Amino acid sequence: MKDNFRHLIVIQGDENRIQQQLMTICQKIVDDWVIITEHPELAKLSFNSLHPKEAKQLLGREFTHAIFDARQMFNLDAFAVLSGTLTAGSILLLLLPHHWYHWLDQDSLRWNDDVKPKSVPHFVSHLLHSISYHHQSYPSHCHLLTDKQLQSPQGLIGIIKANQFKHNVLGEFANNTEQSDILHQLLSNADDIALLTAKRGRGKSALAGMFCHHRRCWVTAPNKNAVTTLLKFAPDETIFFAPDELILHLNYSTDRPDWLVIDEAAMIPLPLLYQLLNQSYRILLTSTIDGYEGTGQGLLLKLFKQISKTKLTHHYRLYNPIRWAHNDPLEIFTDQLIVADQYKASHTVTNDEVMIKPLPQAQLVSSSELLAQYFGLLKSAHYRTTLLDLRRILDANHLHLYVAMLAHNIIGALVVIEEGGLTDVLVEDIIRGFRRPRGNLVAQSLVAHAGERQAAVCKSLRINRIALAENHRQQGIGTQMIKHLIQDPQTNSYDYLSVSFAYASDVANFWLKLGFSIVHIGTHKEASSGSYAVMAMYPITDRAKQLQKRMCQRLARNWYWLKNRINQPISIMINHAQQLTRDDKLELTLFATTLYAYSASFAVLSRLANQIKSHNNIKIRQSAPILLALYSSAFNEQSVGKQYSISGKRELIKLLRQEVQALLNFQELFND
Repeated sequence: MKDNFRHLIVIQGDENRIQQQLMTICQKIVDDWVIITEHPELAKLSFNSLHPKEAKQLLGREFTHAIFDARQMFNLDAFAVLSGTLTAGSILLLLLPHHWYHWLDQDSLRWNDDVKPKSVPHFVSHLLHSISYHHQSYPSHCHLLTDKQLQSPQGLIGIIKANQFKHNVLGEFANNTEQSDILHQLLSNADDIALLTAKRGRGKSALAGMFCHHRRCWVTAPNKNAVTTLLKFAPDETIFFAPDELILHLNYSTDRPDWLVIDEAAMIPLPLLYQLLNQSYRILLTSTIDGYEGTGQGLLLKLFKQISKTKLTHHYRLYNPIRWAHNDPLEIFTDQLIVADQYKASHTVTNDEVMIKPLPQAQLVSSSELLAQYFGLLKSAHYRTTLLDLRRILDANHLHLYVAMLAHNIIGALVVIEEGGLTDVLVEDIIRGFRRPRGNLVAQSLVAHAGERQAAVCKSLRINRIALAENHRQQGIGTQMIKHLIQDPQTNSYDYLSVSFAYASDVANFWLKLGFSIVHIGTHKEASSGSYAVMAMYPITDRAKQLQKRMCQRLARNWYWLKNRINQPISIMINHAQQLTRDDKLELTLFATTLYAYSASFAVLSRLANQIKSHNNIKIRQSAPILLALYSSAFNEQSVGKQYSISGKRELIKLLRQEVQALLNFQELFND
């Protein structure tokens, strides 16, 4: 008797033989195959073939059978998305490399800061353990095949045909009391804003679509592909807007829906989401909690909690799957592979002291429980944690992991990445805007956007993540972990520690109390958080102390101009000495003669414009019409471009560089 469980078939062996057999199988099994591969020949087997980096296009869609090609790269995000599209009774063929011992994972180029792919022994260990455990637990639903076993494809065709199951998602929805109950609550309750969350396959989008039959709704989502299922269940007249298109429409029209349905809300940048929430309609937000789309799930929940203080809100949750059966083996395998378990906080009362110690990457895969706790804690504490972070903590080079333990329970996690040590030649290319090599996020940014070469010549450790269990926060454990890092003997071989974070006063105060100094602030809000990026450093060596001093002095001088533009209550002492100096002239020369960042030059350009305005030389003023116009308009590039009929920001900056180059010839502007 057929069941409606989904099947995993793992295939290893000779690529050519596998390719030939798959061609036969796809011809014999006429169905809606979807294929994730970077191999052009394999991609020809289905109209629904995507490169792994395009897998997000599958969100919100459903398929019967799938092939996931991991012979060259194992894109974990793409695998999780693909698995989530398969309906009950489906087959997922997982193609693995013939041999592991010389396999270099091309996917490592996404998360390891190197120009070449690398071996990933810890992920391979995790993958093979997951497959082995799955095969032992579900032998009827997990098949391990080699290319020799595929010499005749009839066996595999037989497996697929024997388990084909026609899934009726509409019938599943109609018979699902959980869905019916929540739909009834949504229609009955007086919510201003309703949040509906669920794991993939629970019918969240279908429920939102059915809701549209009862209310006049507009629908928005990160992209239209994401709402394929929602629109299938919604009335034909349901209107879809892209988020930015919707905001534009709302600005120029008084028309409003009764409800706005925002599907996969956590994938929409916060500034856009804020604008959508601040309108005169009721809102249904939906969000997937698997976290493999690279979502801001934690940030969405935090935002929802804030909104609940002023508006009537309710959080609805779906638990029972309708796309596949309860306790589906493929879902269990996928959850184990992507370490989907939520962090489980321990409430054990103990007098034990917190132990902080390094955690070797190899030790992470020595226990599935250890990996689940460590990665689960990172996910629970930081909204940006994605499956890239899982791959990174397992196998990335130049990584240091630390753990805080209390009575055998992980209550703190710290991820640190090595940076700097770049050559003078490379650093010069970075500051001139000619090169942007992979990695070195803070070190490179301090060169490119704060004009400090030594930041990347010095060797540093960047604090990438620090996470604490919720019931152990505000107890000084985070402080203990950073102090442990500072005192760790291996830290002595580096010049400084760095950290980058989205500005919030409590976060900034945490780092300042530990002895870090703010050395750079971005001039544009980040799209994901809606906050300004702040960089801080803790010097270890004497040359790093000198570096910190220079950068703090530079920031204090620049803050005179930046404070109004950024408009945040950041405690930075202002240096009112704004006469142009020799260092300013060097920076302006960089701006004029290279591709030195325009965003890094705001303060020095302001000083130059201010000096010109106070100067009596008419010729100098006439040499700087664009600079003076930018200065007078608070650097509104769009209005200045329109004023001078300039086609775009790039052309504006090009003309501005030419003006500055001409102004450098007026020696009376500078205090040499």
